[in-house]
Amino acid sequence: MIDLRTVFVCTIAVELFLVLVMFMYWKNQKTYPGFLKWTLGIFSLLIAHIFYSLRGNAPDLITIVLANTFVILSVFLKLESLKLYFQVPAFRRDVYLLFFPLALVFYFFTEYIDSPLIRTIILTVLAILILSISVYVLLTRSSPEEMLFSRLFASLYMLFILVLFGRLLEWWIAPLTRDLLTLSFFNNILVFVDLIISLGTTIVFLLLNGQRMNSEIEFSRLKAQEFAERYSHAVKSAKAYVWDLDLETGDLFWDDALDKLYGSPIESQKQLKSICQSFGIDIDDVSNLGNLCNTNVIEEDLTVEVTFHHPENGMRFLLVHATTSCDNSNPSRLSGLIYDLTSLRKVEHALKESHRKLNLLTQITRHDILNRVHIVRGFGQLLARELEQPKQQEMAEHIVVSADLIFDLISFTGQYQNIGMQEPKWQDIAVLLDSNDIRNSIDGIELNRPDSGTLIYADVMLEKLLFNLIENSLRHGGDVKVISLSCEHSDEYLKIVYQDDGVGVPESEKDQIFERGYGKNTGMGLFFCREILEITNLDIRETGAFGEGVRFEMKVPPGYFRIGN
Repeated sequence: MIDLRTVFVCTIAVELFLVLVMFMYWKNQKTYPGFLKWTLGIFSLLIAHIFYSLRGNAPDLITIVLANTFVILSVFLKLESLKLYFQVPAFRRDVYLLFFPLALVFYFFTEYIDSPLIRTIILTVLAILILSISVYVLLTRSSPEEMLFSRLFASLYMLFILVLFGRLLEWWIAPLTRDLLTLSFFNNILVFVDLIISLGTTIVFLLLNGQRMNSEIEFSRLKAQEFAERYSHAVKSAKAYVWDLDLETGDLFWDDALDKLYGSPIESQKQLKSICQSFGIDIDDVSNLGNLCNTNVIEEDLTVEVTFHHPENGMRFLLVHATTSCDNSNPSRLSGLIYDLTSLRKVEHALKESHRKLNLLTQITRHDILNRVHIVRGFGQLLARELEQPKQQEMAEHIVVSADLIFDLISFTGQYQNIGMQEPKWQDIAVLLDSNDIRNSIDGIELNRPDSGTLIYADVMLEKLLFNLIENSLRHGGDVKVISLSCEHSDEYLKIVYQDDGVGVPESEKDQIFERGYGKNTGMGLFFCREILEITNLDIRETGAFGEGVRFEMKVPPGYFRIGN
């Protein structure tokens, strides 16, 4: 004779084992959101089976009302688990409020109208409805890789629906006073199928999770491979070499292309150690590497240019960029890229050499022209004295004036022959104003200067630009007594303001004064000021009011100024 209570005990033991295993798995893996709901669904069914097994030994309120309520809760949780698994929106929270009226219904048909048939109809219809929805989700939401397991899953649920339907017909045809522990054909099948489905659906659910995990791992692997290929292609296109230093172990890693650059793996390791030493990092001292993240040594991105003499290819010029990763979630490391600048440096050297030779040729030519101009001017002056007719004397004086103008123009260009010859550098205007040329030129004039500490990235002839502005004020400003320079900061730009208390510039001439040849002297001073500033994307314009003095505003874009030493 079958003892259904014993079968319930076996079912409880199996479900308890499943709950513990799945909870531990969820705790360690933190898998899909629906995984915990499925575990809770098994746990709810476990409680319901415990209550069912107490039938006859406990009040009907526990063995019927609470047991049936937990059965419905279990089916709801498992359905929501499947919906979450297949990326369908979860139930609204108020759906679970249905359990309160269900519990009242079961209580009513237990205490006041003791009708097992009505209770069975309610329970069976709800279970069949929810299981049918689960079958629909399984068969319509599965991917092709998951379809085999989903069909097996759905088959188990269909078997359970058939048994529930048969049990409902059995109770309808023979409405005897019975409960779940009463021996009958469909009762016996239901209890055994319940045990099989609890175990079978959980195993299939784990297989589904495993299938999806494998699919996602494969997808991630392909994505990682695609990213690695894209990254490798980008690095090769940039002709860059990758290296990496583990700050916890001191291990160095680099790509194979770096060995081709240096000639051998031994030389690559030697040169990388030298590069790290240039950053103030001693690889051989592993004990201090881990503390680097707590110091200022590698607080920012690092850049250094190094040279290397290749036995076959000669001198190589390399630019090294490095950055650090010092967070708790990832290993602390120093990673970098090496760029081969040899071709660029050779071109720069050739350009500088060409510029140097052109300057030398220009100096020689300028010297010869000035000598000839001296001769023209001297003979012109002698000719003006010898000639007696006024018209001829006037023509000779024109020759002398033209010679003087040529002399001034040639001499002026000599002051700017080195423009763009050297790389721009960071300069402090307050420091430049202390040069001897500027101090000698403003003797007796009050000079207001900005505070030191504002640095501008400009051509090395920035000092000459300031001297030229001061000379312009003294030459054309009238009775200038005060000259001021100041810095005005904004969120993006820096504005350097030059002012004097002279006569200023008429409105109609504000744009023309920066044109080549415009002015009373050589016409080159302000033109060259603008050219010097444009080398590093700086801009200058005149914004003063005529009669109140000049006001030159030099606009410095972001990245070309900084506050500090």
